[in-house]
Amino acid sequence: MQPATAFVIDRSPIQERQSRRGTITLCTTQGVNALLFATLASYTLATSDGSFSNWIAGLQFIVVVCAATAIATQLWTRSVLRTMRGLRLVMTPQGVTYTSAAGTFSAPWSAVKKVKVGGRPNGFGAFTPRLTVHVPNWGGPVGRFIMFDRLTIHLTGTGIDANQVAHAIHVLSNGTRRVTGS
Repeated sequence: MQPATAFVIDRSPIQERQSRRGTITLCTTQGVNALLFATLASYTLATSDGSFSNWIAGLQFIVVVCAATAIATQLWTRSVLRTMRGLRLVMTPQGVTYTSAAGTFSAPWSAVKKVKVGGRPNGFGAFTPRLTVHVPNWGGPVGRFIMFDRLTIHLTGTGIDANQVAHAIHVLSNGTRRVTGS
């Protein structure tokens, strides 16, 4: 039997589209909320006759600032994720490499801190499996998320299941890395 030389996971086109759609939906919702609360706060201030109304308007302006911060964070995240288009994760006996629109970034197995296959409910009772590879100081777009240094790729639509990933990592890392569950 021939030893495995590489295991490749490409992000599915479905995941690419869902990433874009999620950003648009979230930013639109947050923008409408911010506009609604700004209008409400302005109306409260314009018609106020006491300190309680001013206090309520102040809370409404805080909500506006929080919504604006959420929009800015989402747009920044989107700019990072845009560089992750065409994501491909390649595991070889030497280590792990991810390639995207931003370039190619590699790490040896010794630098891989943790590999996790898990998931979460997608809101309709189904389970969305994903692979997370944690490599401190990996670089590239993953390194721009300062506290995380993790690459997460959803397995939905890739034709690969969690057991295949766990087996490939065990074989390719020569047993030095173990896949944990979520």
